[in-house]
Amino acid sequence: MNRTKQRGQALIFFGVGILVFFALAALAVDVGRQVFIGREAQAAADSAALAGVGALARGGGDTEAVLAAQSVALQNSVNNTPAVVATADVVVGRWDGSAFTAATPHNAVKATPPFTINNIFALWSATSTIQRQAIAAFEAIYGGTPGLPIILGSCFYCNGASSCSNPPINVAFSTSNNTSWNGDNAAWANYDGRGANSISSYIPTGCGGSGLDGPLEQVGDLAAATNGVANTLCGGFQSSSCLNHTYLVPIVSTPCGGVINTGTGNAITGFAAVTLTGANCAGAGYCFNIPGCSGPTTGCACSNDNDCPGRARGSCVQKYITVQPKFIDCNLAANAIICQRGFGATTSCPDCGTGTIRLVK
Repeated sequence: MNRTKQRGQALIFFGVGILVFFALAALAVDVGRQVFIGREAQAAADSAALAGVGALARGGGDTEAVLAAQSVALQNSVNNTPAVVATADVVVGRWDGSAFTAATPHNAVKATPPFTINNIFALWSATSTIQRQAIAAFEAIYGGTPGLPIILGSCFYCNGASSCSNPPINVAFSTSNNTSWNGDNAAWANYDGRGANSISSYIPTGCGGSGLDGPLEQVGDLAAATNGVANTLCGGFQSSSCLNHTYLVPIVSTPCGGVINTGTGNAITGFAAVTLTGANCAGAGYCFNIPGCSGPTTGCACSNDNDCPGRARGSCVQKYITVQPKFIDCNLAANAIICQRGFGATTSCPDCGTGTIRLVK
């Protein structure tokens, strides 16, 4: 009788063991499948976020970014099905270097698509939801070698290809009476401390200079500046080999309308690409102290300070170059010449407009 009971108990234990074994095996199969599908879901989220930011960089708005994210996600497969991403699962916002927020201007896209799959064994649940998150952002260049010996203040906004319609910025050689000038939030870079005498060494050969590269600079460095440059250099900037070329230059923390410090240096916050669009080397200048004046147009032209309001010393700017900030996506091969002069990524200069798209989380 005892042996019969023992055999019965052994069969029970064996049956329970078999059930536990198959349950664990089923769980392992479903979990392993979820891990594999999770990787597919992550790839779909990554591609959606990157595509959304790409649309922003090309000048699209929030709607275009969401549509681009959804369209590219469909090119991915999750559980042998096209990855459909709902509009609600794509959010356009701002990446500040550590967190995604709703702040503007927008430079980032967060994709958090959920995917429901049927479990093979369905011992605990018939379905499982796999959800992954990706955040992609456009970040400015962290450091680089300037292509022109100039410094710009934070006086423009460049958050996308179509939102980079900034006014041109003038960099003066001198004013009508050779006073130092800083009227348009720009200055010449004083790399070696020798002031105006050495500027020509760092001007490109196509613009009449010696073509030396500026020093390697990065965010946080102090950039020295000077306001006076030899007027004889102006003519070189008018040549066809100089005009309409694009150069990488540092941006400093001086706010729009402020004066770039020529004594203690200026903290670099990022780098921007500017196109040299013109040079005014002869004839009338313009009164920089008249609001809205940036060239010798009607109501702005001057031949000396007496033509400007208040006859303020140095108010008539006569010799200067004009540069135009430009949006540059360093992911594009066409921008390699400009971007190879830079490195790294930073959020310290959200309006610089020269940088790369990358997954940040």
